[in-house]
Amino acid sequence: MTPPGVVRHHSAGSTTFVQHCNSAASSSGASAFATVSSVTVCEAQTNDATSTMTRRVRGRGLFVPTVEAMLHPVLRDLAIRLPGAARGCRLFEEFEGPWGVPDLVALVAGEDAVQARREAGVPPLRSELDCRVVDAASQWSDQQRLENLVGAAPATSRRRVARLIRHGALQRDRHGRLRAAPGLAPMGRVWALEAKVDAWRTGLGQAHRYRLWADGAVLVLGRSAVRHDELSRRAEQLRVGVFSDGRWVRRPRLAVPNRARRLWASEHVALALWPGHGLDLSSETRSR
Repeated sequence: MTPPGVVRHHSAGSTTFVQHCNSAASSSGASAFATVSSVTVCEAQTNDATSTMTRRVRGRGLFVPTVEAMLHPVLRDLAIRLPGAARGCRLFEEFEGPWGVPDLVALVAGEDAVQARREAGVPPLRSELDCRVVDAASQWSDQQRLENLVGAAPATSRRRVARLIRHGALQRDRHGRLRAAPGLAPMGRVWALEAKVDAWRTGLGQAHRYRLWADGAVLVLGRSAVRHDELSRRAEQLRVGVFSDGRWVRRPRLAVPNRARRLWASEHVALALWPGHGLDLSSETRSR
């Protein structure tokens, strides 16, 4: 189901939503957020042929969401009206994040930021530790300082930093100092959205966990099994947005994690954009 006022176009590996009018999504008040001229829905990359209604979860095989799947059009419709989405928005269904698998992830970013990350020529970094090292090198840094961040034996730390250099994530100047490659930075804001029929406690817990890496998290409920004032109070404590019974119970707000976590989330998006090219130096280090 395509959001109101939107025409769906298909292209290789992705689906593009082109907004033809700025009409409100519904009487829910979602129109308080900016509408967007172009949205790309990036389809999940899987090795097996499964329908879009099928999700793979680590260690749990396959299952088919039924009633919750009816809420997915609502997720998409709300996502394209998140703060800043007018600059550009890419949507990822069943996104495998650093922790957890949200029903939908939205990257709110301009095309220039995404293109800069692509042109960096560095494989997406899968490891949080690698992202911590690269983030610490946002300015010219001494190599010993970066090796100390690894927190491993000196030889292991040296190998890890050396591999980041070899793969282009870190660049060296003529004085021997290191800096992150240009373009290797968070591409924009990453939002995680979760849909539940009425399991509000479980949904709030999942949305709160996504906040460990996402810039913001939203829970969408088909119906509320608790009073809205209580739901709003719980959501405010956890700093997540909640949409229930066709209206906002608590509007989404940014709850930005630290810079290294933001980079880690952005690199997971990069891996979804350009699958098959992720760089995990942890396995390389262990294999030596």
